[in-house]
Formats: sequence, C-alpha cells, structure tokens
Amino acid sequence: MTMSHPTSDFVHSRLGFGCASVMGKVSKQESLRAMQMAHEQGIRHFDIARSYGFGRAESVLGEFMRGRRDQVSVTTKFGVVAPHLSWKTRTLMPIARFVADQVPAVANRLRKRSGQVLAQKCFDLPYAQACLEHSLRELGTDHIDIYLLHEPPELNAAQRDDLADFMRRLVQAGKARHWGVACQHLEDLHWARTLQPDVLQVEGHLMNAHALMSHEAGTEVPLLLTRPFCGGLTPAVQAHTEAVLPGTLHALQQQGLTLGDFALAVALRLAGAHGAVIGAMYTPRHIQQNARSMKHAQTNLDLQKLVDQWLATCRTPNDEQRL
Repeated sequence: MTMSHPTSDFVHSRLGFGCASVMGKVSKQESLRAMQMAHEQGIRHFDIARSYGFGRAESVLGEFMRGRRDQVSVTTKFGVVAPHLSWKTRTLMPIARFVADQVPAVANRLRKRSGQVLAQKCFDLPYAQACLEHSLRELGTDHIDIYLLHEPPELNAAQRDDLADFMRRLVQAGKARHWGVACQHLEDLHWARTLQPDVLQVEGHLMNAHALMSHEAGTEVPLLLTRPFCGGLTPAVQAHTEAVLPGTLHALQQQGLTLGDFALAVALRLAGAHGAVIGAMYTPRHIQQNARSMKHAQTNLDLQKLVDQWLATCRTPNDEQRL
C-alpha cells in the first residue's frame, strides 16, 4: 500500500488518513482511536494542517506519532490562520459535537460557521517560519515529510518567488522532505505548477475526473487527491458514474464490488503512480472499508480494467458537455 516519490527514496502509503475533523467534529480520544485503527490497517500517511481543529489537531497527531515516527509520514500545511478559541468555547465544544451528531441541521450550521472562522489567510514569510516551528513542536518531530501552502490565492510574481525560495530552503535544511501547494480549486493548479513544487494537492473524484484530467494533461507532478468519495456517494454521484459509462454499476455488482471500491480506484488512478489519496475515516467500519477498497484497487484486474474504460470514456470530447 505504499508509493515512492520519483525524485527520492521517500515512501508513504497511497491511502492517507485525513485529519481535517480532528479536534473539530471529532474528539481527541476518538481521533487517537481512529489513527490507531488506520495504522493497524496499513494506512501510514497522515494529512493535517496548522489550522485543523482550530489549531489543536497537530498536537493530537503528534501524540499518536510518539514512538512511531519512523513508521509514518505526515503532510502539514500553513496559510489558513487558526483562530484563538476562548476557554468557554473549548469547554462547549464536546456538547456541540454531541448535538451535531444527533441533529444534522446543527452539523451543517456548524460546518458553515467553521468555514467562515477559518477564512483568514496569511502567507507572509515571518508567519510561514512561525508556523513551521509551531508545527514541528506540536508534531514532536524534526522534519515534515510534505509541507504545503494551504489554499493560497493566486500570488503575484514576487510573492511566488519568495515563498518558493523559502520552501526550497526548508528542504535543503532538512526541515521538510518535499514541498508543494494545496489548491482550493482545480483552476489553481495552473499557476501553482509555475512554482515548480514537488507535490500538488487538490480534490479528485468521480465528479471532477474529466476536469482534473484536462488540467493535469502532460504533467508529472505527483498529486495528493482529497475527497475521493465526493463527500458522500449520493444518488447524483451514482447517476453521474452511470452516465459516463452505462453499465458501470451493474458491472460492479456482478464483481461483488461497491461504488466506494470504484471511487477509490478511480481516485488512485487520477493521482498517478507517485500520488496518493487522502480520505476521512473515523469509525472502524469506514477504516476497514477503505483498506478493503485499497486492496481491490491494487489487486483486482477486473476492477482496474473497468476503471480504464470509465476514464477513457470520461476523457472523450463528446462527454465534456454531459459532464
């Protein structure tokens, strides 16, 4: 379940554990249990950010990595500013989690509010240096495997040069093994590539496969793809999958496979031979399902053939308007 970077001996698992919900929607103890279960299933790459969990998630991952640093790899990011939470807010968060679990409408409102709170961004070099030092301290490590700019706006030429130079110096100093850009939109990939990063991160799944392939045509930069299950395999996702290649769902059923198996296999193919897929998984069922889907994606030849057919159809110009 591992992949290697084309320019180094760096190896991590092709399926990564997404930490966006740590200390937000998911409590510390629930997060630690999920990380442990994922680790036991061979999922050894963890994707986090300075802002996750309102700035508290990295310390949880650092606690999990204690004694395991040589067994795991980690991506973290900077640029989205983590807000300061008052003592009262921190105290009320467990109650908010419980209510959100019981009432979906409350969960949606909290998710929207969290997005508004985390809207502030900063990519100044002093802030970048401070974030690096804080992340290393919280993670309990002397280096970060992949260090990313976290959804930056399109920067001017001077800002791009300064940040790219800063990130390259971190790699040269051994503070990071690779650096890159986490893009908010597919359209950001074009300007992000001008920085010549080692890695790019963006959403990649069934619903945007056609557009992603168009943006990535002819490029060699490894991809870390997020939201491989589109945030939920809804009827709309099922209909889209079938519209691209009629008979796909029936073929999966005949093979004893699920749409989740197919979605992960497609995301892995989109990520490329040196890329990886990052998924959220916090229950034993989801972790086991994802590990199972990964095994199918890598060993089931019939599934691989179906993925090839689906993506080939997805690439054709006649499908552009339909997609």
